[in-house]
Amino acid sequence: MKILYQSPSCFILNKPIRVHSDEAVALCAKDGLLEGTGLSPEAFATWLPAHRLDFETSGCLLVCPPEHHATYLGLFKDSTDTNTQKIYLVGATKDLHLPVEGFRVEGWIASRYRGSKSVRFLEDDAPEVRKKWHSKRAIRHHVWKADAEAENAAKALGFEGFPYVVQLHSGARHQLRAAFKAWGAPLKNDPVYGVEDPDSSTEPLADAAPLELHAWKLELLDPVLGEPLKVTASERYPTP
Repeated sequence: MKILYQSPSCFILNKPIRVHSDEAVALCAKDGLLEGTGLSPEAFATWLPAHRLDFETSGCLLVCPPEHHATYLGLFKDSTDTNTQKIYLVGATKDLHLPVEGFRVEGWIASRYRGSKSVRFLEDDAPEVRKKWHSKRAIRHHVWKADAEAENAAKALGFEGFPYVVQLHSGARHQLRAAFKAWGAPLKNDPVYGVEDPDSSTEPLADAAPLELHAWKLELLDPVLGEPLKVTASERYPTP
């Protein structure tokens, strides 16, 4: 794991694969990464993630002390904030044949048996149902076919699937994995949505190929310091 950015109000970590977001804080303190930061492991252990990455997802994770948690949490929940950009790299199992400009996606996440998710897109629903996308289960994102920079980044991360860039505008969990499944192109090595029956899936084996989903870039206007912040996670770390 690596600290990509640090300030008195927040750190951005490059979370390894198969590590829960809460565990990343403890691992950072345990691995000696705090040397030179002025923080003790005991003090840093109280810090909290301001957003969530799936257990299988690697990349940019912002953590902050308890006194700033509500501020950063509100920033990530505000889908109207154009200064905050969460950019993901994904490797899909099929080519979606997207137009050059990509396309915007709106819909909502529906829970299924045993916690897996399915996706309902707005164009598939009656007007009265479309109101659901305003809820916390809303999904809104923009998908592009990877350009040269993103293709090179995907190769450096070891991706083997068809590379795509996705900008998230809402925070519904599993939205990318469920959406690509709904399009018939689940993400490469997805242990839940890449199988025939998601409800029968289990935790991936430790030596299984990792899910091709990486929180690549994070841009925001720091609400505490009032400064622009831009970070790229160009490496992918294995499970500690």
